[in-house]
Amino acid sequence: MTAIEVSSSVGSTFHDLTIVSPEDTGIALVDSRANLLTRVRISGGKRGISLEGSDGNEIRAVTIEDFTDAGVRFAGSNENTLSNGAIRGGETGVVIENAQGNRIEETLIRDVSTGCLLSQAVQNGIRRTSFVDVGGAAVVIKESRENAVSYCTLRGFGGEGVSLIDSERSLILANAFASGAVGIKTEGSSESRILRNAISEMEGPGIFIVDGGGDRLLDNEVRKGSLGIVIIRSTGEVLLRNRIEDQSDIGIALINGSDNLTVSENRLRSN
Repeated sequence: MTAIEVSSSVGSTFHDLTIVSPEDTGIALVDSRANLLTRVRISGGKRGISLEGSDGNEIRAVTIEDFTDAGVRFAGSNENTLSNGAIRGGETGVVIENAQGNRIEETLIRDVSTGCLLSQAVQNGIRRTSFVDVGGAAVVIKESRENAVSYCTLRGFGGEGVSLIDSERSLILANAFASGAVGIKTEGSSESRILRNAISEMEGPGIFIVDGGGDRLLDNEVRKGSLGIVIIRSTGEVLLRNRIEDQSDIGIALINGSDNLTVSENRLRSN
């Protein structure tokens, strides 16, 4: 079922491996820590690399393609790093569930249904990663807190660039969004910090807040879409120094009982 399973291993290195068409998983690390996986290529199977109860491992310069479930999965695994990888042609690029402190850095995720899915995850980070041609949402953060998406490129997605669902204190910082349905959407989430993002050519809102509370939208640029910023049934939102240009419909829409808002120093042009 699994091509390589590693259990209770510490400090091992796995490199220059090629795995083709595993029945289930290419490489599984179980209860293992401080291992290095590098220059590994996996094609086919259900999952490329799966970590279960494994902490402090490094996955570097791997290529994973044509999987049916997840390219890389962190389950109950903390403080791991995935960097300089390429994941393409599958269902979900990276899954992080019930996990803390994992990092995805400088990785290309493309031609997948969902880019990254974080569920019941705490203090994980996605940084300088590219999401290209994603069928649905590029990043979904669900029932999680204090996670960050920063300095990423998100281009060509059928759903949201970043979707926050029932999550708290997320940081969405200095990302570039282009050609999608919605740039950033939060639902039932609170105290999100949405800062210095560049969002262009969305079919719907650039930033869409529903049932939010205490979110801060600062120094974002939303251009060439239909709706700039839309806030529905939310309280205590702060909109400061955002630039909204060339929207075909509305620049800023605050509707359906959004109260105690602060809207200051925003610039709207050609909306």
